[in-house]
Amino acid sequence: MKSTRLATVLGALLLAASGPLCWSAEPAEAPSEKERQALANEVEQLRGQARPFTDLFVKTIELALPSVVSITTTRTVRVETSPEWPMPFPFENPSEPNAPRRPRQRERGESVAGLGSGFVVDAVNGYVVTNAHVVRDVKPGHIKLTFQDGREVTAQKVLVDPRTDVAVIQIPADHLVALQWAGPEEIKRGQWVIAIGSPMGFGGSVTAGIISAPSTRHRYFDNGQPGAFTANPGDPYAVEDYIQTDAAINLGNSGGPLLSLDGKVIGINTLIVSATFSSAGLGFAVPQRLAQPVVEKLIQNGRVVRGHLGVGIIEPSKIDDAAAWDYFRMRNADEVFNKYHLRKDDRGCVVEEVMSGGPADKAGIEEGDLIRAVGGTPTLDVDRLREVVAATPPGAEVEISLVRAGREQKVKATVGEQPSGERNSAEEGAESSTSEDLGLSIRELTPELADALDYAEDLKGVIVAGVAADGPAAKARPPVQRNDVILEVNGAPVKSIEDFDAAIQKARSQKKENVALSVQRGEKKQLMIALKLPK
Repeated sequence: MKSTRLATVLGALLLAASGPLCWSAEPAEAPSEKERQALANEVEQLRGQARPFTDLFVKTIELALPSVVSITTTRTVRVETSPEWPMPFPFENPSEPNAPRRPRQRERGESVAGLGSGFVVDAVNGYVVTNAHVVRDVKPGHIKLTFQDGREVTAQKVLVDPRTDVAVIQIPADHLVALQWAGPEEIKRGQWVIAIGSPMGFGGSVTAGIISAPSTRHRYFDNGQPGAFTANPGDPYAVEDYIQTDAAINLGNSGGPLLSLDGKVIGINTLIVSATFSSAGLGFAVPQRLAQPVVEKLIQNGRVVRGHLGVGIIEPSKIDDAAAWDYFRMRNADEVFNKYHLRKDDRGCVVEEVMSGGPADKAGIEEGDLIRAVGGTPTLDVDRLREVVAATPPGAEVEISLVRAGREQKVKATVGEQPSGERNSAEEGAESSTSEDLGLSIRELTPELADALDYAEDLKGVIVAGVAADGPAAKARPPVQRNDVILEVNGAPVKSIEDFDAAIQKARSQKKENVALSVQRGEKKQLMIALKLPK
């Protein structure tokens, strides 16, 4: 009843805004029988003309459905709930009204069910594609795949690439039908597409729409400036670009195929942007050009090996006064531009950090260099540079074109291997803590983990295991990143999860709006990050 009333009110407002209306006192005259028959004949004629287009959708869906699966998972997580503080009725502690409520103890071993979709790409060997976030950290025995005919199978092996959010599941190769990848032809705005998956658990659901945009790069505006749309701000090596579509995608669609009208996969449905957690016409899919090579490498090698240059980079147009301090420890942007002989409209990537002993360091690349090409391929923005370097095989020698102090130079670098998002990363697990209101999870930094992440084995602190995309940690300046080591909170040393929790609780009790995190990022870079505490 409320929705009907709201629609009526909105309709009235829209009509009122359009200007004065003249309502006819005479009722509309009903068409004669002859006119009705003429209309019916016209509808039948148009229906016949549209029949091939309708049949195209129907036949494409019939072709694709046997290859699409619903995926259910069960994972065990360790969660620490946020501290509870004095709250008015009805949220106060009934036994001690208006008294502070103690933080709840960690809940260990809590089982959480997950839902997603996938599609078969190799019927002979039993490989199914989905999103990494659907199956990551889930044991194969806890992953169930259900086909449209009711068959249910259990995963035998899971391979993931978190950098692109792509995963491959191996299942028994029994009566499988595979979908084909689309070719490299250009994807265009307005092109019809079909999304298939299990939104909200409704398996085999089909929606249709158009491609709103073939890429998200340089189209997301933040504070009036075009930038990169990212769903994984905690990983500096994330490879992100998405097809944007208005085909309805909801929770549970993740990992399902986005199809062209010839039934070929042009993308993997991955995420939505919505204030209501349901489709708002902003759906995003990992494009075939990124997904297919990753799938092939996972199947062939079990992991994806990418090139690594060992530099921190930023585009000149993104250097403002805040970035000058965050990245270069200089007072303002003009100081950066003057020191390195740069201009804000320069095209390329400014080196803001050179990792000690890395490929760039060995090649003689310096802070303030403007990298413009790698191996002859222009790299005029951060996304393109990361993509080109990542696609270069480790061990390959490449020529890097750069500008230093206003002069063009070329250097040769031997590309290294990028740290893996799976083996060499901090994962939530034993001795971990999740703080939902801060938007990050941390775990103890052991000597073994420090060594795997190229930190000193005697480094003391807690390591960031995950960062929520829309949480305070991701929105801090500079953002907190996965694998950062938190050394201090408001000047107090942090050597354990308990130290971190105590420092945050102390700041809350003092009604502080922000806390200062002293963070180690990489082998030599230390940052001071201002993290806002949610009220």
